Amino acid sequence: KDMQDVVKDMVSQLVEEESAIISVYYGQEIEEAAAQVLGEELGEQYPQCEVEVHYGGQPIYYYLISVE
Repeated sequence: KDMQDVVKDMVSQLVEEESAIISVYYGQEIEEAAAQVLGEELGEQYPQCEVEVHYGGQPIYYYLISVE
């Protein structure tokens, strides 16, 4: 599967009606442009949430996602 699709599917399981912020931290193996595209797509999918994209630099995990 496409990694971006897997991430979006995972986020759909985390976001609830009360959710306000989605934070995406991308790791060493992910290009900034790809992470920004993911952030834009999540923003379109969840307009009620603020989406933040940050470089996390983690060496093992492609993405760390937080939903508040």
